Amino acid sequence: MDASYNTKFKNVLLQFLENSAVDQTSINSTYENVVDILKHEMTNKLKSRTITIDSCNSNKKRRIRKPWWNNDLSLVWNTVCTYEKEFIKSRRRSLYNSRELKTRFVTKRKLFDKLVQQAKRRHWYDIQTENVSKSEKRSENDFGKILVKLEIWK
Repeated sequence: MDASYNTKFKNVLLQFLENSAVDQTSINSTYENVVDILKHEMTNKLKSRTITIDSCNSNKKRRIRKPWWNNDLSLVWNTVCTYEKEFIKSRRRSLYNSRELKTRFVTKRKLFDKLVQQAKRRHWYDIQTENVSKSEKRSENDFGKILVKLEIWK
Protein backbone atom coordinates (compact mmCIF):
# COMPACT_ATOMS: atom_id res chain seq x y z
CA MET A 1 0.00 0.00 0.00
CA ASP A 2 1.42 3.36 -0.96
CA ALA A 3 1.09 6.61 1.00
CA SER A 4 -1.48 8.23 -1.29
CA TYR A 5 -3.76 5.22 -0.98
CA ASN A 6 -3.44 5.32 2.82
CA THR A 7 -4.36 9.00 3.04
CA LYS A 8 -7.33 8.56 0.69
CA PHE A 9 -8.51 5.57 2.70
CA LYS A 10 -8.19 7.47 5.97
CA ASN A 11 -10.05 10.48 4.61
CA VAL A 12 -12.92 8.36 3.29
CA LEU A 13 -13.14 6.48 6.58
CA LEU A 14 -13.15 9.67 8.66
CA GLN A 15 -15.76 11.26 6.42
CA PHE A 16 -17.97 8.20 6.68
CA LEU A 17 -17.67 8.11 10.47
CA GLU A 18 -18.51 11.80 10.77
CA ASN A 19 -21.55 11.51 8.53
CA SER A 20 -22.97 8.32 10.01
CA ALA A 21 -24.93 8.07 13.18
CA VAL A 22 -22.69 7.17 16.09
CA ASP A 23 -24.23 4.04 17.45
CA GLN A 24 -22.73 0.64 18.12
CA THR A 25 -24.16 -1.13 15.06
CA SER A 26 -22.77 1.40 12.60
CA ILE A 27 -19.38 1.28 14.30
CA ASN A 28 -19.40 -2.53 14.13
CA SER A 29 -20.33 -2.59 10.45
CA THR A 30 -17.69 0.02 9.68
CA TYR A 31 -15.09 -1.97 11.57
CA GLU A 32 -16.04 -5.13 9.66
CA ASN A 33 -15.72 -3.25 6.37
CA VAL A 34 -12.28 -1.92 7.34
CA VAL A 35 -11.12 -5.41 8.34
CA ASP A 36 -12.38 -6.87 5.06
CA ILE A 37 -10.59 -4.17 3.05
CA LEU A 38 -7.36 -4.71 4.98
CA LYS A 39 -7.51 -8.49 4.56
CA HIS A 40 -8.18 -8.11 0.87
CA GLU A 41 -5.25 -5.72 0.45
CA MET A 42 -2.93 -7.96 2.47
CA THR A 43 -3.77 -11.06 0.45
CA ASN A 44 -3.32 -9.20 -2.83
CA LYS A 45 -0.17 -7.20 -2.02
CA LEU A 46 1.83 -9.36 0.40
CA LYS A 47 3.57 -12.58 -0.51
CA SER A 48 2.51 -15.64 1.41
CA ARG A 49 3.48 -19.27 1.41
CA THR A 50 1.76 -22.38 2.57
CA ILE A 51 3.55 -25.02 4.57
CA THR A 52 2.37 -28.61 4.30
CA ILE A 53 3.92 -31.28 6.43
CA ASP A 54 1.74 -34.23 5.43
CA SER A 55 2.47 -34.02 1.72
CA CYS A 56 6.25 -34.37 2.03
CA ASN A 57 7.72 -37.75 1.21
CA SER A 58 10.75 -37.61 3.47
CA ASN A 59 11.02 -36.72 7.13
CA LYS A 60 14.79 -37.23 7.14
CA LYS A 61 15.38 -33.52 7.76
CA ARG A 62 13.31 -33.73 10.94
CA ARG A 63 15.13 -36.88 12.12
CA ILE A 64 18.64 -35.47 12.37
CA ARG A 65 19.78 -37.51 15.38
CA LYS A 66 18.47 -40.80 14.00
CA PRO A 67 20.99 -42.17 11.50
CA TRP A 68 18.91 -45.31 10.94
CA TRP A 69 15.94 -43.31 9.58
CA ASN A 70 15.17 -43.88 5.88
CA ASN A 71 12.57 -42.93 3.28
CA ASP A 72 10.54 -46.11 3.80
CA LEU A 73 10.07 -45.18 7.44
CA SER A 74 9.02 -41.69 6.37
CA LEU A 75 6.31 -43.04 4.09
CA VAL A 76 4.97 -45.42 6.74
CA TRP A 77 5.12 -42.67 9.39
CA ASN A 78 3.10 -40.32 7.17
CA THR A 79 0.43 -42.98 6.65
CA VAL A 80 0.33 -43.68 10.40
CA CYS A 81 -0.25 -39.97 11.01
CA THR A 82 -3.07 -39.78 8.45
CA TYR A 83 -4.74 -42.91 9.87
CA GLU A 84 -4.49 -41.47 13.37
CA LYS A 85 -6.11 -38.21 12.25
CA GLU A 86 -8.92 -40.11 10.54
CA PHE A 87 -9.46 -42.20 13.67
CA ILE A 88 -9.58 -39.17 15.95
CA LYS A 89 -12.08 -37.43 13.66
CA SER A 90 -14.23 -40.55 13.41
CA ARG A 91 -14.59 -40.97 17.19
CA ARG A 92 -16.93 -38.00 17.13
CA ARG A 93 -19.13 -39.50 14.42
CA SER A 94 -19.99 -43.19 14.44
CA LEU A 95 -18.83 -45.98 16.69
CA TYR A 96 -18.71 -48.68 14.01
CA ASN A 97 -16.58 -46.66 11.62
CA SER A 98 -14.39 -45.66 14.53
CA ARG A 99 -13.59 -49.30 15.35
CA GLU A 100 -12.53 -50.03 11.79
CA LEU A 101 -10.32 -46.96 11.66
CA LYS A 102 -8.82 -47.78 15.03
CA THR A 103 -7.84 -51.31 13.94
CA ARG A 104 -6.36 -49.90 10.73
CA PHE A 105 -4.42 -47.28 12.70
CA VAL A 106 -3.15 -49.77 15.30
CA THR A 107 -1.98 -52.32 12.71
CA LYS A 108 -0.16 -49.61 10.75
CA ARG A 109 1.45 -48.33 13.96
CA LYS A 110 2.62 -51.84 14.87
CA LEU A 111 4.07 -52.23 11.39
CA PHE A 112 5.89 -48.91 11.81
CA ASP A 113 7.32 -50.00 15.17
CA LYS A 114 8.51 -53.26 13.63
CA LEU A 115 10.18 -51.44 10.72
CA VAL A 116 11.88 -49.04 13.14
CA GLN A 117 13.36 -51.92 15.14
CA GLN A 118 14.56 -53.61 11.95
CA ALA A 119 16.17 -50.37 10.74
CA LYS A 120 17.91 -49.87 14.09
CA ARG A 121 19.22 -53.44 14.14
CA ARG A 122 20.41 -53.17 10.55
CA HIS A 123 22.16 -49.87 11.29
CA TRP A 124 23.99 -51.18 14.36
CA TYR A 125 24.89 -54.42 12.59
CA ASP A 126 26.42 -52.43 9.70
CA ILE A 127 28.44 -50.33 12.14
CA GLN A 128 29.71 -53.44 13.94
CA THR A 129 30.74 -55.18 10.72
CA GLU A 130 32.46 -52.01 9.56
CA ASN A 131 34.42 -51.76 12.82
CA VAL A 132 35.39 -55.44 12.64
CA SER A 133 36.64 -55.07 9.06
CA LYS A 134 38.63 -51.98 10.04
CA SER A 135 40.15 -53.76 13.03
CA GLU A 136 41.25 -56.70 10.85
CA LYS A 137 43.12 -54.35 8.52
CA ARG A 138 44.98 -52.61 11.32
CA SER A 139 48.30 -53.73 12.61
CA GLU A 140 49.30 -54.19 16.23
CA ASN A 141 50.90 -50.73 16.34
CA ASP A 142 47.63 -49.12 15.26
CA PHE A 143 45.84 -51.00 18.02
CA GLY A 144 48.26 -49.58 20.56
CA LYS A 145 47.70 -46.07 19.25
CA ILE A 146 43.96 -46.51 19.64
CA LEU A 147 44.42 -47.66 23.25
CA VAL A 148 46.64 -44.63 23.96
CA LYS A 149 44.00 -42.32 22.47
CA LEU A 150 41.37 -43.91 24.66
CA GLU A 151 43.73 -43.53 27.65
CA ILE A 152 43.47 -47.21 28.45
CA TRP A 153 47.16 -47.98 27.93
CA LYS A 154 50.06 -45.53 28.29
